[in-house]
Amino acid sequence: MTEKIIIKAERLTKQFGHFTATDHITFEVREGEIFGFLGANGAGKTTAMRMLCGLSQPSDGWATVAGYDVATQHEQVKQNIGYMSQKFSLYDYLNVEENFTLFGGIYGMSRKEMKEKTTRPGFPPSRNREIFAFRDSRARFVRAIDA
Repeated sequence: MTEKIIIKAERLTKQFGHFTATDHITFEVREGEIFGFLGANGAGKTTAMRMLCGLSQPSDGWATVAGYDVATQHEQVKQNIGYMSQKFSLYDYLNVEENFTLFGGIYGMSRKEMKEKTTRPGFPPSRNREIFAFRDSRARFVRAIDA
């Protein structure tokens, strides 16, 4: 019995100008398999994951995740995957509101839902402050978002 293919990539490539971050990778992952990327810093692992999660468009090639095309059906891809980066990632170079908007959009929140959450009591009032100012209160920030 052949296992169902959950992820399929064919010549998946991402270029930034003249720099090729991910160079024509081809692979399949079947249902039940454990799969990971190994490589040195700068090898293209994160870039490949961003494409597979529907967060970045391939420059060439194609991929499907859970049967959805990552280039044309990225919203369906995001609704059918779970992704956890190596660390809890709030981006230090974005302010509170920008971080919230980024992650709200990734997880499919409408603009109306984001506005409701960011204007209610408990949301950090300093929404334009850099996120690193909240290092000691990330749990409070997350609770405000999650409520």
